[in-house]
Amino acid sequence: MVAIMSDAQEFAIRDIIRQTWLKLYNKGPKKKKHFFIIGIKNTPADTLSKLKEEQMLYNDLAFLEDHVESYNNLARKTADTMRFMSKHYLFDYLLKVDTDSFVRIKPLIDYLIVLNHPRLYLGYMDGKSPTGGGYVLGRELVEFIANNFHLLKFFQNEDVSVATWIAGIDVKYIHDVRFDTEWDSRGWSKKIPILVYPSPYALAARSVPALP
Repeated sequence: MVAIMSDAQEFAIRDIIRQTWLKLYNKGPKKKKHFFIIGIKNTPADTLSKLKEEQMLYNDLAFLEDHVESYNNLARKTADTMRFMSKHYLFDYLLKVDTDSFVRIKPLIDYLIVLNHPRLYLGYMDGKSPTGGGYVLGRELVEFIANNFHLLKFFQNEDVSVATWIAGIDVKYIHDVRFDTEWDSRGWSKKIPILVYPSPYALAARSVPALP
């Protein structure tokens, strides 16, 4: 399962993602599932109308009706996303990424099959928390966060919040340098097949050369 954190106004960016790495993700005999996660509380009526049209066309938007989009609400949005996913879908892993990330899906899925751990926490670790541009959680961790939502403390940094929520659990932490998910891209190396990294338009916005 893939959860892509988006906001109501990112119509063009969502289309770019659908036509690039998500197109590769959904190839093959077994269709996978992804959602663009959007908080819609206080969203203008004309934007909501456009979102409904987009949903009718693609059926890949998940609306968090009580969530107000804001940088200070990113941790709560992540927890709300896990509640939504845990309640409505069965999956082994949840990949959380931002809209400015590009994912090499097939090698990542192959890697997860090999790891096979229900309490996996995979990403580029800064201490005990992966950097927020992209990371993977095993289903048991997602369910733990979802079931204890009412007890959670939300910090400003979403990745720090997630690490704090599961700090007392028997977690399988894996630090993987193939997740290029920090704000400053580490760049491309032929020796390291990057799994998650900034998208070309995100790199351009940061004046960083795109990966080949």
